[in-house]
Amino acid sequence: VIQGVSTFDIDAATDLLYGMDGSNYRFQASSVLVKNLAAGDLARAMDWAAGFPDGDTHLRTTVLGQVANEVARHDPERCAKWALTLEEGESRKRIVSTVINYWSRKSYKDTAAWVQQLPEGDNRYYAIEQMVNQWAWRNPVDTADWLNQFPSSEKLDPAIDNFARRIMHKEPATAADWAKSITDAGRRAKSLDNVFKSWKKRKPDEALAWAQANAPELLPRPPQE
Repeated sequence: VIQGVSTFDIDAATDLLYGMDGSNYRFQASSVLVKNLAAGDLARAMDWAAGFPDGDTHLRTTVLGQVANEVARHDPERCAKWALTLEEGESRKRIVSTVINYWSRKSYKDTAAWVQQLPEGDNRYYAIEQMVNQWAWRNPVDTADWLNQFPSSEKLDPAIDNFARRIMHKEPATAADWAKSITDAGRRAKSLDNVFKSWKKRKPDEALAWAQANAPELLPRPPQE
């Protein structure tokens, strides 16, 4: 029904969607509606989603995410520009993640450059972490060089922690060095312990030697007499 209504009256279709009971029905109906709109006109779908009523935050976030997925599949750069026109918050986070997912398949460096120029705020550091998710396992050297361009801060800590986890099986010493650079003491200790335990299982001599030289707090305490 909603698909048919949307072909001649998008406002009526939106009212139908908004009045539905049950999140599963809403999700399925909004998915059909978004695909129908996007197939005809991406710009129209983007305008409709951006103006979607905000009385139900979850539904608005869902709709924006579904439209972003359709746009990013065809043109991630266009979706990236659109994301920055939306209010900062959970909806934009979801769209940024979608952009990074699709755009990085075409060019990691172009995607990283876009993330780097994002305005200061929580979404920027979330985007950095998502970029690490996509890039680190493919090219840890370039990812490390890119991360080094950001000033050290607690906001960057989640991305560094994520990077250490991503590379610790192939490059445990590098992962340990990155974990050691985390600003927040609690997160740093947890990340270091995680890397060290993984390394010690596979190459105990190397792990113990590194810890002795760089992080003696990781070493087993001698038994007290």
